[in-house]
Amino acid sequence: MKKDKIVQELKKIIKNEDQKNPYTDIEIAKKLNISRSDVSMIRCNLKIKDSRERRKNLLINEIQKILKEEKAASVRRVTAILNEKGYKISRNLVFKFLKEIEPSIKDNSSHEMNKFNEIPTKVEDIPYAFDSLIGSKGSLKPQIELAKAAILYPKNGLHTLIYGPTGVGKSEMAECMYGFAIESNTKKQDAPFIVFNCADYADNPQLLLSQLFGYKKGAFTGATDDKAGLVEKANDGILFLDEIHRLPPEGQEIFFHLIDKGRFRRLGETENYRQVNILLIAATTENIESNLLATFKRRIPMIIELPALSHRPFIERYKIIKNFFKQEAIRMNANIVVSQNVVKALILYEPIGNIGQIRSDIQVTCARSFLKLMGKENKSMKIDITELPNSVVKGLLKLNSYRNEMNKIVKGDLEVIDSNKVIIQNLDDTPYLLSKEIYKEIESKYKVLKFQGIDEEIINRIIENELETKIYKSVNTIRKNKYKLVKNDLEKIVGSKIVHIVEKMIDIAKEYHKDLDNSLFYCLATHLAASYERLIQNKPINNPKLEKIKTQYPKEFSIAKEMSELASYSLKVNFPEDEIAFIAMYLKSCARKDLLLQKHVGVIVLSHGRVAEGMATVANRLLGVNHAKAVEMSLDESPSVALKNTKQIAKEIGNEKGILFLVDMGSLTGFGEIIGKELSIKTRTINRVDTMMVIEAVRKAMMPDSNLDEMADSLQSDDKRISPKEIINEDKKVIICVCLTGEGTAKALENVISERVKLDNKIEVMTMSVLENHNISAIVKKMSQEKKVIAIVGTINPQIPFIPFIDASEIIEGTGVEKLDNYINLSNNMFNKKINKKVNILANELIDEKTTILKSDIRSKKEAIEKMTNLLYELGYVKEKFKDSVYKREDMLPTLFKGGVALPHANPKYVNKPIIGILTLEKPILWDANNEVDCIFVVAINEYYKDEFRKLYKMINDPYFLNKIKESRSFDELREVIRNV
Repeated sequence: MKKDKIVQELKKIIKNEDQKNPYTDIEIAKKLNISRSDVSMIRCNLKIKDSRERRKNLLINEIQKILKEEKAASVRRVTAILNEKGYKISRNLVFKFLKEIEPSIKDNSSHEMNKFNEIPTKVEDIPYAFDSLIGSKGSLKPQIELAKAAILYPKNGLHTLIYGPTGVGKSEMAECMYGFAIESNTKKQDAPFIVFNCADYADNPQLLLSQLFGYKKGAFTGATDDKAGLVEKANDGILFLDEIHRLPPEGQEIFFHLIDKGRFRRLGETENYRQVNILLIAATTENIESNLLATFKRRIPMIIELPALSHRPFIERYKIIKNFFKQEAIRMNANIVVSQNVVKALILYEPIGNIGQIRSDIQVTCARSFLKLMGKENKSMKIDITELPNSVVKGLLKLNSYRNEMNKIVKGDLEVIDSNKVIIQNLDDTPYLLSKEIYKEIESKYKVLKFQGIDEEIINRIIENELETKIYKSVNTIRKNKYKLVKNDLEKIVGSKIVHIVEKMIDIAKEYHKDLDNSLFYCLATHLAASYERLIQNKPINNPKLEKIKTQYPKEFSIAKEMSELASYSLKVNFPEDEIAFIAMYLKSCARKDLLLQKHVGVIVLSHGRVAEGMATVANRLLGVNHAKAVEMSLDESPSVALKNTKQIAKEIGNEKGILFLVDMGSLTGFGEIIGKELSIKTRTINRVDTMMVIEAVRKAMMPDSNLDEMADSLQSDDKRISPKEIINEDKKVIICVCLTGEGTAKALENVISERVKLDNKIEVMTMSVLENHNISAIVKKMSQEKKVIAIVGTINPQIPFIPFIDASEIIEGTGVEKLDNYINLSNNMFNKKINKKVNILANELIDEKTTILKSDIRSKKEAIEKMTNLLYELGYVKEKFKDSVYKREDMLPTLFKGGVALPHANPKYVNKPIIGILTLEKPILWDANNEVDCIFVVAINEYYKDEFRKLYKMINDPYFLNKIKESRSFDELREVIRNV
């Protein structure tokens, strides 16, 4: 190209360029296919300024406008706004421009000094890069100090590993470290920041390594040209590797050579080494000791652990929530008013994915609320409790425990007025009480569900039942309204007639006792209802301590007699002396002066997952106490951590009366015995728990003469009397629809199921109210003696083992209908198989020659799990996530049995077709630190194969059959052994 033409083309390019982002000399050189120096020379001859100067005035004007609107805006904030307006600019450049226009800022700010007048003089003190990290001056301060030290360390900084649970902000920390490197001038302004997630290519190690290190032409099939990798692109900058634990061992080995020598080879190269200068920042959610090579780990000197959200203060969580709502307001160009109840729920619930989960839940909430704005001129959006996902609403169950902290942090509704200002303002002086107005809002929001014919009551009850507790405005409001609100709940459980009678009985008691605790009302109401039911059914009431109570508590017995006469007259039944003695015991236990001195049997509810706290909260609330304590062990939590938490609670509540442990299943069943020995406290454990059992346990514990053994024996005998027998007739099948507060919702669910689910004439759909049937678990178990219970559908999960539960919301959304169809089909298949008595389902259906490997030479636990789960996946028996679920279960508690047997298993939702994979070994392998196994059963079954699982369990606990299996040399020989079990 001739020089004149080049000059004309250069002028044309600059004339038509984006004034917000003018072309650099390098960019112009590429367009004209000439050198950068030639561009600079021609531009200077034409007296054209460089790209920075060409947009300087435009930028300064824009920055001044921003500062006029937001006088306290940080460098990060100014940069973010400029980027939104279309400017491609770094914080470092913004910082320099702010320094240039500093005098004008002073002149234009008569009442407030701009924060940029106090620019730090030391590089180490520059705070702007970490401004976006909430908690930078609080809980994250130690981590940020480490991050700064890593960047500033001569000459090239320290390679860093950031680890912590999912969603805690590892990527954000890495980005802030890069920003700090630019701001502190330890990296050039144009230094690259390359991000790579190792999980994206984890299933293809060769492709992963080629992305990172590049490759030479011909290195592998498809490598038609030489290609540079991300390591080369990160030269003189920072390479951020997320999920570093997914990097294969050979990749880690290449990296520690790169860290040591600063050089590497592309894939396929054998002679030529390439030199690079990079700072490596890696991130992982996994245990670095067991997931990274020791040689690689030793070469990363800086380790930064970011805490889970649960370990950070509520005030920081509040700021995070406020910030996310602000971002959504900007995105939607709408003002947002967030109910204080929503804010409290978001602060208190337990997001599995930490900060990332909170952001996702807030986005879902805002998306639901945004529907209200459609077609309206008003761009102000109100978000209340009805818009929250159910998992978030459950956070309000903790409100009683943290009410003081919440009232200090959340002083009213959160109002995001515009994109620049967030304030707190009291907008509503009344507590949230699930009013009809709110139901109308729910109805309008769920227009689609209404159109589909779903009853409005279903929508109302789903949300109402998820709350488990009502919300109060303040501590004073709680004290003023608690009796009334809980009384309303008791009316639903025991009936308004019982409540009215108990109120009259309390009036009699207060004539003699001036210091009765309010808990008497709740305890007496639930107890009287149960007693009345027994009397009208002609069932006896026996109090073994009758004579003792008459002698020791004559005053209370006398008052109780007068109270029982009122009840007898009102209910038209005669209460025996045994019942009067019970009332006297309640009177004695609820006298405040005795209550302070009295000791009770402790009650601790233990569960896997989010179950225990809900049951304990309901029991405490209905009985007006705070006696039941809960411990919940999440899937990713170590049993040792759960044991430590349980032991701490046991120390706080333990006394000579002992502690009753109500446990759902599995590894938690041994906690009571361990804690009892360590703390020298008497303990008893019941290996089954539901809400009604917790209520009954707390009620019994609050009696003045409560005895641990009597309590445990009583609860266990009640459970045994209604334990299910073998199913008599599987030709009779039933789907049970349940709701908490009445059969109306259950009836509506029945109608939906009848319309949408394929039912035959053998399947009955029944409705049931949890509150009208006090022990629903017992009723369902008794029913299962005569009929096959296919599934329970409803707004509350009664937690009955081996019976599938489908939430009402799933039926509404449609996913539950498909689930129910599958359960019906499974039930039919199982019934057809059981008609033929000769069919052995375990031997003929659940084991297969293709999924059985005998006398293998496998040498490690990981190799065994990988081998078997991959095999089940390849044959279509399980979903891809089955393997990850197996590892999670193993991390929680190794699935070891005596005799050298392991039963790794996963969540049944990842099972496509039931199967049990079998692996026997020539030589035992270590399964945990102290135990070896040589026989492995990979269990991939669902609820309908519980009988077959019992057979398997019986088999592995029988030394004769177990040895026969281990000695089997062929599949036919193995199957014959199993057929004989």
